[in-house]
Amino acid sequence: MPQAARREQSIAHAGATGTATVTVASKHPQDIELRVMEKYTQRVTYQSMTVDEEHWRSKGRHYVVKGNSKPTNGNYRAPIAGGYALTRGIPAEFWDEWCKQNEGSPLLKPDGFDGQPILHALERPREVAAWAKDHAFVRSNMEPMSPEDDPRNPKNPYGIKVKPDEDGGNEFFFDEEGEEIADKAARQA
Repeated sequence: MPQAARREQSIAHAGATGTATVTVASKHPQDIELRVMEKYTQRVTYQSMTVDEEHWRSKGRHYVVKGNSKPTNGNYRAPIAGGYALTRGIPAEFWDEWCKQNEGSPLLKPDGFDGQPILHALERPREVAAWAKDHAFVRSNMEPMSPEDDPRNPKNPYGIKVKPDEDGGNEFFFDEEGEEIADKAARQA
């Protein structure tokens, strides 16, 4: 079996079979359960009146799109390309209807996160993997926070730096001149 075919088989499979399926790339860390809903009206009688209420119920099968996180000391639950988890086997008709019902979702909006959607689907797994690699720069803002270069990390407004004391135990706070803040505050009081 050629290596490309083995790679396509290794992509997480949602369980659908048939000719019209898509592969979904997900930058979301958790798995997402996709359900298509249908609206129905139910007549409800309260003490002295009858009201027609609109409700929603799941229609047909549901599919799980794998997330891109992995357990500590574990393996990814789905193949990863460009930081996206790849799940194949979602019926194309189901995906189109789900997208139509969730068109306002930040998961699908191109302006939701850094101008790119968190979920993206194409018919061929290789095409989705190539798209995911081209969009590796996209941040979902749900990644683990990095203390050094993460744009979500607030900048230190007071210029406080942390230095360990001589025995390496406690940490004391110092200002930009290297003077201990507790001493400085005591002298100013």
